[in-house]
Amino acid sequence: MSNTKKRAAPSQEGGEGQKAKKQKKKSAYQVDETLLNAELGINESFAVMDNQLLADYTAQKISRFGTDLSPVELSDLSISANAIKDTTSWTQPRALDNLPAFLENFAERPDRLFTAPKVKGAPHTIIVAAAGLRAADVVRAVRKFQGKESTVSKLVSFQSSPFLLLVTFSTL
Repeated sequence: MSNTKKRAAPSQEGGEGQKAKKQKKKSAYQVDETLLNAELGINESFAVMDNQLLADYTAQKISRFGTDLSPVELSDLSISANAIKDTTSWTQPRALDNLPAFLENFAERPDRLFTAPKVKGAPHTIIVAAAGLRAADVVRAVRKFQGKESTVSKLVSFQSSPFLLLVTFSTL
């Protein structure tokens, strides 16, 4: 017995009977690949984000990795847009070679980059890196700000899941 209700074979010409291919659904956490500079290893999307967009971006990342946190705890971890300096006017490449010039350009008082605050343990600049090698590269890049009265140092924290390395400028 043959079945008379067989499906017709799809046509090779892409006629009416052929359905359109399904497009992959983009993840909310997916990065626009056109803004990734593979040569320098830099995500250039940060160059076009103002302080409010950066605050929203960090809040999104915190909520993504802090799924077990309550809304109050998430709000405690978020960074205010007022605490972030708008750096969209920087036109040079955001590479490690340009980091000292970048810091001098956006510091309220660039002369203070070469000195440390009088209070010990109160750094005036904190740079966060996600890997030990990257933090070492950052320290080497900003060594020009180290002097007799101030030091560039690394603080390492392995307790959080994505560990942080902080490069700070503080008194000796």
